[in-house]
Amino acid sequence: MVCFLDHESKTESVSVLLSVGGSAFPPSSGGAATILYHLLHGIDRASLDVLTAEPFKPNSNTLRFPVTKIPKVRIEQIPGLWRIQTLERTLRYVQQGLKATASKTYDSMLLVFPDTAALIGGFLVARLRKIPFHVYLIDLLSDSRLNKTEWLLLRLFEKRILKQAQVVYSLSDGITAFYRQRVDREYVLLPHCIPALNGSVPALSERDRDRKVIVFAGQIHEISRDALQNLIRAVRLIDAFEVGVQIFTNRSERFLQDNQLTDHFVETEFITDQDALAERLRQADILFSPVAFHTRYPHQAATCFPTKTFDYARARRPILVHAPADTFYVRYMEAYQSALCVTRFEPAALKEAIVRLLTEEPLQQHLVENAVAMIRRHHAQPVIQRRLVEHLFGVEQSGV
Repeated sequence: MVCFLDHESKTESVSVLLSVGGSAFPPSSGGAATILYHLLHGIDRASLDVLTAEPFKPNSNTLRFPVTKIPKVRIEQIPGLWRIQTLERTLRYVQQGLKATASKTYDSMLLVFPDTAALIGGFLVARLRKIPFHVYLIDLLSDSRLNKTEWLLLRLFEKRILKQAQVVYSLSDGITAFYRQRVDREYVLLPHCIPALNGSVPALSERDRDRKVIVFAGQIHEISRDALQNLIRAVRLIDAFEVGVQIFTNRSERFLQDNQLTDHFVETEFITDQDALAERLRQADILFSPVAFHTRYPHQAATCFPTKTFDYARARRPILVHAPADTFYVRYMEAYQSALCVTRFEPAALKEAIVRLLTEEPLQQHLVENAVAMIRRHHAQPVIQRRLVEHLFGVEQSGV
């Protein structure tokens, strides 16, 4: 539990309204929801109210804040109206936000992106009610959207939102550098955080089974697809070992087939329980983390930091990154020597890295130890939570 120490001039708790998309708030299973779960878990539930939509592919993560749900209207079933769905959802966030702020006084609002309707709707509510607001950028804004309506809405509002926000939090230095070129202001780094990694790093040398296992866990989308396809191609080239690939995702078998992500050595499963998933990650020989080389979202690929990296580090298995050399992710992981990075878009290069990781025990140990050290030093939950609490609530944190 996060406790708050009142300043001498502050005798009442600060109240914040969080505006966030349903796919970005627990118990949804996406990366943004996982980030918010770790960031907000343990914060005093009386200090935060949530305005959000229905969850997307629920898992076992839950946060116990008071929630106002945005009613779901399936306008996509009406011919042609799907084109204005984002605008319609934005107006529903405004409607519900105005109701919430009419019945209770809020000291500030926190607008979380990625979700266009939650961001712009929350901004309009804040302006209409004259409530100070903060913004948390978990993803790029218009540069992560191809939908024309979303792109136009974000282009229209994004600079205004970034300029008028009291504080803009950024998930990574990559996102900060990108937006500092557009809106020159102060940005507060609020990276993904996880609970403490206790204990020493175990030895990895006793995994002598005949069949080796490479695991990928997470969302499969435009920012990971072609690099993940290369993994399947690379495994087909390996004859020194029997290698299996396990893909833990909520994507359907049909989707995987259509995207060339199936073979006789590929197993797929969607695991909703986080403890069960963690155990499966610990059983892997290699944990695979891809970023696309050829994508319609080049800026997003260049600045992203895959959320599953932190689950991988907690599993204490060696991480294999397949991503372009000029991405923030590669620069970050190589700076701390916390993953083996393959930056050539060639299955043969990926095959060589896999064989190397499976045969060089000192390399395995080196990568795992460095990944754990990176998490402890830069992504510890108490430190990141304290940063949010002190900015958002304007009070000091007495403990976690």
